[in-house]
Amino acid sequence: MAAPMTTDGRRVRGRDLRCLLTTCLIERGPLTTARLAELVEAEGFAVEGRASKTVADALRWEIARGRVQRVGRGRYEFSGTSRSTAWRIRTRVRELRSEARSFADSSRSRESVQPPMPVVAPK
Repeated sequence: MAAPMTTDGRRVRGRDLRCLLTTCLIERGPLTTARLAELVEAEGFAVEGRASKTVADALRWEIARGRVQRVGRGRYEFSGTSRSTAWRIRTRVRELRSEARSFADSSRSRESVQPPMPVVAPK
């Protein structure tokens, strides 16, 4: 049974998740699946299902394309890619981060717009 996903972040999966994970590995070096999931969630995204499993599955795709390599149990590092692919990844992550900021801003504005609770006078 999958762990319940938090609703305070924008759901991310597929190509978007792979781009975020690859960028985290480029920026921070070798990381565990648990730490990668934490970093993705810290950026305002929600990973569906069991986070470490979802991250490992996404990284398996990147391993098959030679962009990431497994360096230990649950530990991965960036292994390189072409300049054009790196540019596409950076561009997509920039867009995702912008979307996450606007998602967080809209969530905050919705919370502040809610009408106050009516005050009931005692009888």
